[in-house]
Amino acid sequence: VLFGRRNAAALRYSVELSHDLTHWEPVIEPPWVLAGDGLVEACFVPFPVQLSPDRPPRFLRIAVAPR
Repeated sequence: VLFGRRNAAALRYSVELSHDLTHWEPVIEPPWVLAGDGLVEACFVPFPVQLSPDRPPRFLRIAVAPR
């Protein structure tokens, strides 16, 4: 999954996965930064990341919150 994130110290981005849209688990590994121009970074997270052997993820969201 590719996404853009602002290079702002005031924002925190976290990638989360779910198998049912109710229970969300954070991706522990940080996104890979592929490119950036000082304002925006192009980031990559491999999907699917296995949550557990019996619950493969089906959904991904990127939560943005103030630091």
